[in-house]
Amino acid sequence: MSQPSDRHAQERYLWSSADWMTAAADLLRRYSAEAARIMSSGAPVSQPVLLAVARHAKAVVEIYDGEQEKVRQWRATHGDGGA
Repeated sequence: MSQPSDRHAQERYLWSSADWMTAAADLLRRYSAEAARIMSSGAPVSQPVLLAVARHAKAVVEIYDGEQEKVRQWRATHGDGGA
């Protein structure tokens, strides 16, 4: 009995984590694109700050993409939780 509930808890965690990570990665992608737009516009903004933010956003998105691949692999092995 504990095995199915453990699996269900794992599935719920994967789904909620994936939803949160998707929202965060989308936000960071938009922010990174906006930072690039501002830098190319010549606006009086601290370019080093925007570059640092864009680099960090890119790193987070790369981590997210790696985690999404782990989720896909887990679902391929264990099923997709009914989705």
